[in-house]
Amino acid sequence: MSEDFFYRISWRAISPHPGAHASAFQGGTDEFAGVVNLMANPQPRHIDVRASLQNPLGQWMVRSFRQRSSIQVQVIADLSGSMSYQGLRDKRETLARVVRSIAWSAYREGDRFGFQAADANLIEALTLPCRIYKGGVPELFTQLLHHSRQGGGMSGLHAAAGRLGRSRSLVFLISDFHQPLEDLAELMRRLTRHDVVPVVIWDRAEFEALPDFGLVVIEDPETSLKRRLFMRPL
Repeated sequence: MSEDFFYRISWRAISPHPGAHASAFQGGTDEFAGVVNLMANPQPRHIDVRASLQNPLGQWMVRSFRQRSSIQVQVIADLSGSMSYQGLRDKRETLARVVRSIAWSAYREGDRFGFQAADANLIEALTLPCRIYKGGVPELFTQLLHHSRQGGGMSGLHAAAGRLGRSRSLVFLISDFHQPLEDLAELMRRLTRHDVVPVVIWDRAEFEALPDFGLVVIEDPETSLKRRLFMRPL
C-alpha cells in the first residue's frame, strides 16, 4: 500500500464539490457561519427561533453554514539530468515514491490530482490532467522509474507552471533545485497564484563524499561536461 500523509491549507477552498477542506462555499452543515435572514438563505429547516424572536424587524432568521470542499493538488516534478543521480539512494526512485504518496493522499482526501514532469521541455507522455484518480495512479510510480532521460536543463518547469490553470491549487514542486537563483526566482513568480510546497531531493553523496584535499573530477549531470577541481580545507 502507498504511504500517505495529511495536508491542510491556510486558505478557503472555493470549489462547490464536497471535500475535506474549509471553504467559502455556502451550504451543508459542516461549519457554522452565522445567522442571516430567511430571504438571504432560504433554508426553513435551519430557522433559528431565538434569533428570529430577537430580530427588531420581525424577520425570520436562519443559521448559515459553510460546506467543506475539495481542492486541486498538483505536482510539478523535475526530471532533469541531476535528478538521475544515484548515490546512497536513487533520486529518481525517491521522487517516484513521493509522487505516489501525494497521489494516494489526494485520492484519500477526495481531492483532484494533476501531474506534470519536465526537463528542458515539458514531458507530455507523463502529464496527467487534474481530476479524481481512483486508487491514486499507482502506475505512475513505474512510469517515472523507467522514463529515459531526454536531455539536460529544467526550463520545462516554467511551461508546466503556466499550465496549472487560474484556480488556486496546492502545488508540490519536486526537484533538487540545482539551478541558477534567477531561474528559480522566475519559476516561483509564475507560481505566485498557488500554494507551493517545495520538496527538495538531495543525496548526501552529492556534498558529503567529497575529499577535503586533492584533485577531484566533477561531472555536470545536465551537460555531461567534466571539470577537474583542486579541493583544500577552508
